[in-house]
Amino acid sequence: METKGSIARMIKVMEELSSNPLAPINQASGDWASTKATYRLLSNPKVNEEELFRAHREQTIKRFEGEELVLAIQDTTYLNYVGHESCAGLGYMRDAKAKGVLLHHTLCINEQGLPFGLLSQQKRTRQELKKTSHGAMKKLPIEEKESYRWLEALRATVSFSKGAKKVVTICDREADIYEFFEECRNLGANYVVRVLQNRVVLHEDETKSIRKSVLESKICGTINVAIVGREGEKAKQVVVSVRFAEVTMKNPKSKNFDSGFQAYAIYLDELNPVSEEERLNWLLLTNIPVTDLEGATEKINWYKRRWSVETYHKVLKSGCKVESSRLEHIDRLNLYITMMGIVAWRLFWMTHIARSEPDKPASAVLTELELQALSFLAGKKKKIVVPIKTTFQAITEIAKLGGFLGRKSDGFPGPIVVWRGWEKLSNATDLLEAMDY
Repeated sequence: METKGSIARMIKVMEELSSNPLAPINQASGDWASTKATYRLLSNPKVNEEELFRAHREQTIKRFEGEELVLAIQDTTYLNYVGHESCAGLGYMRDAKAKGVLLHHTLCINEQGLPFGLLSQQKRTRQELKKTSHGAMKKLPIEEKESYRWLEALRATVSFSKGAKKVVTICDREADIYEFFEECRNLGANYVVRVLQNRVVLHEDETKSIRKSVLESKICGTINVAIVGREGEKAKQVVVSVRFAEVTMKNPKSKNFDSGFQAYAIYLDELNPVSEEERLNWLLLTNIPVTDLEGATEKINWYKRRWSVETYHKVLKSGCKVESSRLEHIDRLNLYITMMGIVAWRLFWMTHIARSEPDKPASAVLTELELQALSFLAGKKKKIVVPIKTTFQAITEIAKLGGFLGRKSDGFPGPIVVWRGWEKLSNATDLLEAMDY
């Protein structure tokens, strides 16, 4: 962003989009003049998407500076723009029937799940669908594969997270590739990855599969694991047995290493599952030593936090409606995605602040005018003004505007109802501002 005008316009647009995350640009901007200005901003070559994200990343780094532990969670999501294939520069999705953008994030959180922000962001568009055989794909260098994104994000994490005392990269099964583990070893990076491939491990004078090797170890104990429910379903508790084993991963034949590399496998298996289809059965791999049940449970809890990035992507797609954009060029769209990604993070962060620090003053997450508007809305039915004192009260009242009932059995409101209520609060705040209250 090279001009003061561009910076001022960017701040204004971010405020408008943040106030109306559910609305398309023309509605969020409020009037036609503002809408045109927003579109001009998104097409202005002086407005640099990388600079915008860099500013967010710098704030992310400041938030976790000095933290004992930061979980850097990687995940990929697909933004589908079916019905808007006219947008120049879109790429193919998993097949030729739809076009969109592949979006890969590294979301940083603490052990309690409080999101500090995004550390890396990658966008990819497939301009052609290559039909490559499995054998030919294995021979390709990692730099020519889409899976290279996991290594790029890992390098960014190591580069930008030096302010934290300990950083652990958390990934799902897509990151179970040899080059990723090799890169972690080269960079000295910690990881917990869910295993996809039943890799070969060296075991005394023979070789075994990683699954067989860890199953030969004794059950070290049982723990309760909360399973996140599907849409409309509550989370449920299941009891799992836990095993762990130190293993030496055998290097692929194509690599020039004979000794392999050390890791720790953790295996958890649900006891008395309702059905085999719903059985919780995870095999995790980490390079952080595991010597007892407490250590294994710690790594399991870190991996469970991976769901945070799934929720963040849900806020971005379902809440902020980023897939509803009808911008006409990929450059505009990419800038818009970055802007809305920051808006989505704010909503996500507000929800977690209220959960982790419920007694913190509400002014930590809301402006004075937003607090006034929320006080009026909270007491509207009883025709009174309800003072909003804490972050917990603020988020609960916002969630009620989005349909949250607030009964004892309902638990803590999630990001879905919060973002629905946020739009109503924003409209009321705009009205107060217009009245010069």
